[in-house]
Parts: sequence; C-alpha cells; structure tokens
Amino acid sequence: GETRGGRAGERFGCNHFGGHYSASGETLTVTNTTSTLMGCPEPAATFEREGLAVLQQPMTIKWSSGRRLTLTNGAGSIALERLP
Repeated sequence: GETRGGRAGERFGCNHFGGHYSASGETLTVTNTTSTLMGCPEPAATFEREGLAVLQQPMTIKWSSGRRLTLTNGAGSIALERLP
C-alpha cells in the first residue's frame, strides 16, 4: 500500500508529545517521540504512561465509522473520535 507520513502531536494528560509518523495500509508507526517533562498527578500519569506505551509500537488502524478510529497493538488501544 501507499506510505504516507508527517508530524504527529499527542497529549494524554499533562505533557505534550511529538514525533514523526508513517502510515502504510492499516499500520501506523510513530518514531522519534519527544515530550515535555511535567509531573502529572494521578490518574493522568497512568493514562499518559499507557497511551505512550501504545504509541511506541506499530499500531493497527481501524475505522469503525467515518468518525471513530481505534489504534491497537500489544500494549493496548487508543480510541479516537473526529469532532464534527
């Protein structure tokens, strides 16, 4: 399949994360991830740690509708919804 790529930006709790992404077919990979280093209170710290663990491995992309997207791998999953 065609490979697409660009810059990625994420925020799960307190910190901002950035890196580069590439998407090929149904696989999304994020590389060269950097982040701010603020300490987060719970439960944001756990949520952030779990989200970053998913981003650090290639993810399978699955659209469940035109607005809902799930990124999944062995570390877990991230569910996203496009705002109208």
